Amino acid sequence: MKRAKGTGLSRVLFTIIILLASLYLTTCGIDEYYYLPQVPEQNVRTSMNITELVIPPIDQFYYASNYTIYYRIYISDQRVDDYIETRMDVLNGINTSLWGDFNSLSSSTNPTTTTNNAMSYFKDRYFRLEIEGGNIYNAFLSTRGGTITIEFPANPGEHPYVEFNKQKIRLLRSSDLLYPRPPKPLYFLNSVDLSNNENAIDSINADVKGGSTAMSGTERYTYVSMYIIAEGLNPGLFSPIYSKPTHISVFKLP
Repeated sequence: MKRAKGTGLSRVLFTIIILLASLYLTTCGIDEYYYLPQVPEQNVRTSMNITELVIPPIDQFYYASNYTIYYRIYISDQRVDDYIETRMDVLNGINTSLWGDFNSLSSSTNPTTTTNNAMSYFKDRYFRLEIEGGNIYNAFLSTRGGTITIEFPANPGEHPYVEFNKQKIRLLRSSDLLYPRPPKPLYFLNSVDLSNNENAIDSINADVKGGSTAMSGTERYTYVSMYIIAEGLNPGLFSPIYSKPTHISVFKLP
């Protein structure tokens, strides 16, 4: 039986179209969605002035770089030695800005919402936590994850530290501060300079929020609030990727 004229050419054209369509869908199809998971709230276990943080591995996300802990310090005339509950009356009693920050970030930390405006909020308020003699992001907060312990000792003069694999390293404030008081080493220890409202400005202690001008007590205390975020880099746009933040705790500085 004779083959219809043009049938062979039609099949060739059809095959070429299919191949081109397949190539287009492969190379120009739906863009990859870049996502980093939030540290689950149940992975944060706080008792008094000690927090155990179970950090999930994220090395299966090839675009992940590390975890980061962000902090902000608050001046207060209120002394809270026990576990600091994240209730409005407790945080507001320490420093109204402490409650304001915590409340403003609540929609971003809530795992049931899609809101995540944390980084725009962190930009002018929070700083990256550091450690003495090393890089915390390579040592403790890598994509491999693990369990770390953060402790702010109650005894005066004892240094707050992070512990990982039985290794204890002192915590440091950000090295990005311009002219901090007290000067380096930037330990998380309360002092006259750190708890002075006049020093809580961008050019000195930019990581500190001053207390109310109506503070009645003669003693000044300092507290720090911390959040943890997974970070990465979008390989196509070369733009940063962030997970939703998880609140770690509020600690009183010794």
